[in-house]
Amino acid sequence: MDRLKIAVLLVGYNCAENLVEVLCPLIRCKFGIKDDIGCTIIPAPNDIEVKICCVSALFKEYADLGFKYDNEKTVKLFKTYEESHAIDKFIEITEPILDYQARDLGLQWLKQWDFDYLWQWDCDELGEYNQIINAINWIKRNNLYSFYRINYKN
Repeated sequence: MDRLKIAVLLVGYNCAENLVEVLCPLIRCKFGIKDDIGCTIIPAPNDIEVKICCVSALFKEYADLGFKYDNEKTVKLFKTYEESHAIDKFIEITEPILDYQARDLGLQWLKQWDFDYLWQWDCDELGEYNQIINAINWIKRNNLYSFYRINYKN
């Protein structure tokens, strides 16, 4: 069986306080992780391949409400993740932009990679590694659909 290619489009603005918690399970799906004492590598699943593109922007809808761009801590973290290759691409947008336009910029970058599924993720949506793997396994067993939806209760 071919590896399932999953593109993750993660959108987050001013979310430094929970960015590590959001990204950690996704990065574990991509690379694996060391065990609790740091001696043994628990490998990533060998039947999936994950690309992660992160986009950070103040949405125009919020700017119209008077919010000002204030995203330095989040940008710094995203850039660190990109420089260490934990994520594949970070797109920073400093001028207000519509939600769908910001997401489309990430999608345009991801399209160069022939992915099987696109997973849209926002930085206020927390998921655990086992939940992500269970969702992927469910998709594999029910692959006749072209669209799946998860209702997050964060």
